[in-house]
This record gives sequence, C-alpha cells and structure tokens, in this order.
Amino acid sequence: MSNKQSVFNYRFTKQVKGHLSTHGISLEGNVLVCCSGGVDSMSLLHLIKEQFHLAKVSVLYFHHQTRTGQDLDEALIKDVCSRYRMTFYQEKLGPFECANFEAMARMARQKVLKKYQESFDWILQAHHLDDSFEWSLMQNFRSSQLLSAVGIPLRRGKILRPFMSVSKKQILRYAHLNKLKWREDPTNASDVHLRNYLRLHIIPLIQKKFPHYLKHYASRSNEWIKLYQTSQNFIEGSKGIFIPYSNLNKQSLAFAAKKLSSGKRGSWDQQFDKILKNCAGKKSGPLILSGGIHAYLDKVGVLLTSVTSTLGKGNGSVQYRAYSKEQIEQEWKSLAGFLEFFPFLVGFRGKSRYQKRKKHSMHPEMCQKIIDSGGHYWRLKEVLDEWPKGVDHLNLYLPWKE
Repeated sequence: MSNKQSVFNYRFTKQVKGHLSTHGISLEGNVLVCCSGGVDSMSLLHLIKEQFHLAKVSVLYFHHQTRTGQDLDEALIKDVCSRYRMTFYQEKLGPFECANFEAMARMARQKVLKKYQESFDWILQAHHLDDSFEWSLMQNFRSSQLLSAVGIPLRRGKILRPFMSVSKKQILRYAHLNKLKWREDPTNASDVHLRNYLRLHIIPLIQKKFPHYLKHYASRSNEWIKLYQTSQNFIEGSKGIFIPYSNLNKQSLAFAAKKLSSGKRGSWDQQFDKILKNCAGKKSGPLILSGGIHAYLDKVGVLLTSVTSTLGKGNGSVQYRAYSKEQIEQEWKSLAGFLEFFPFLVGFRGKSRYQKRKKHSMHPEMCQKIIDSGGHYWRLKEVLDEWPKGVDHLNLYLPWKE
C-alpha cells in the first residue's frame, strides 16, 4: 500500500467514523450490506471489511430483472463475498412499470428489508452526500415538507447510511486508490427519471456557478436536523411556543420566533442574547422582540408569543385535588392549550422548601389566592422533578383546570 493510499484511507475512514460517532452510533455486531455492484456499495463493502474490520458481515443483492447486465453485477458481488467468506443473499423484485419504476422498486426494497431487520443489528446502504442533495432538490420541487427537503436521513431504525458525510468524488478516489472493481449501471446515463435529469443537466450548472454548494448544503441540513430534533421538545399552542430550558439556545429561539413573527422583523441576535442572559428567573419579562413577539422568561424556560396580555389569572376559586405523578406527567404533555398560564404554577398544601417563596411577578394575583388558601406554589416542572419518594398522590391546585 502506497503512502498516498494509506493517508487517504485513514482520513476517509476517520471522516466516516467521526460522523457516526457525532450521532452516537457505534457500528458493530451482525451487519448486512446492501450491494448493487456499483462503485458506492462496493466501496462501502470494502470499507466495512478492510477499515472497520467487522467480522460478521453479510451481503444482500436486489435483482430488479430489468436488464441482462444484472447477472454480471451479481457475479461480481458473489466473487467478493467468496473472497471475504461472507454470506450472500439475493432478492428478486419486479418487474415493475417503467413509468413508476423508481417509486415501486423503492417500496419493494423497503418491504424486503423489514424481513432482514429481525436477523441483523445494522443494515447498511451506500447513499452519500450527493445522493442526499439530489433527493433534497427533488423534494423542494414536489413537496412542502421540511424534513423531506432536508435530504436522506443518516439512520432510520436499523437502516444506516455511513457515507452520508462523504461525497461521490471522495468515494471514487477511495475506489481508485484501493483498486476496487465495480460495474456501471447503463441506466444512469438516461435522463428519463427525474433524479437522473437533475444529476445530468441541473446539478452540473449549480456546481459550475457555486463550487462549494455541497459543503453549504451539508452544514445547512445538519443545522435544520438539530433544530427539528430540538423542536420536538417544544410545547406549541395557538397562543405561542414554550421552549424548555434544556433546549434553550439561539437556534431554538430563532426557530420559534420565525414561526411566530408577523410582517417585517429586525435583528434578533442581541435580543436573544438578552433572553439567554436573563432566563435564570431574575427577570420575567415580557421582553418585546422584533416582529411583534413577546418573550416571557422563567427558569423552566421561555414562552414566546405574538399575543399581547396572554398570561392567565386563574379567576376561579382555589380547589385542591389528589393527583398521581402519572397524571401530572400527562398534564405537562398537554400544556399546549394552556400557555397563558406559563410558567405553569400550581398550588400545593404540605411541607416543602418553597413555603416562604414570594409571589411570582407574572402571576401575583394567582399566587396571593394560593397563599390565602393556606398553600404555596410550585412550578409544575418542579413538582415532577422533586416528587417525594414513596408518595402516590399530592394535593394540588391546577389553575387551568378551573
């Protein structure tokens, strides 16, 4: 092995492993590699055996019965399996209608893979960064869903795509330096299907005008994925969006603010800095942000709302009822309809370290009612986090239940 080959292999493998590690993925155990005989999947198979040094590797080949050359693809893969002493599986699919071939073939492959998931820890596919960009481009034209336009996911259950951090150019170089054999699919030269049309005609124009498009696409997609994962913990209602403290940062604030903003908006950067500085509960707000947004702060998180005077007062009488921890957990999950009661104060009768707590600045009248009833207040999140051991029920007053 030449020094040039050794250095590239090390860097290429490090990039793939590093990306998997960033997402908390350790590639080990019993692995099935989906292999078509093309350069991408043959490179992936070589990487798994020669660089990852996995012992339990099997190979699955899909025969779509669309061209005579597929028998030669299969023969090449069988030869590699024989050399590495790997188990070879073949699945015959189709034939499918040409007009809808790609979609039908994809659904058929997914159905077959469900069967194999029971026997393997991971099922690997060789999609890479260029594939993801092509998919993203297609979805931007024919779908309004954000996640589908982000691109191909790195992982879906046991299905994993280790090459999602590397480009086609890098894969080709890896294949050439390691003197790999592969076969070209002649249908890739046809622009009948939309993906091939974009690859052959549109993307070369983008690449010529914007040479670093793939790098920017990867960075943007990763940021959107992080924001999406963060947003799953948001509590979003008709009157605003609550961001828990554990998910509070500039990105999550921007994500929520963009959804709420009406009309022209100014710069939020310094305003977000102010929110993060004061969110420990020393100041409650509201802070007035550009775009007609009000931010209410508390140590449990931040409420962003485009509705003025949104905070509720809890005008009914104070009535205490017995709640189990499971019931309170369900209340926390259903707060989207009661964001006006942020930061979700509840009345409590009993001993706690919050007995001498002063009235909360956002809900002074409600706090006074609780004090007059002989109780003191907790935040709902505090009740969950500090639920007494061995206690089945607590007597609580939930203002939004009046």
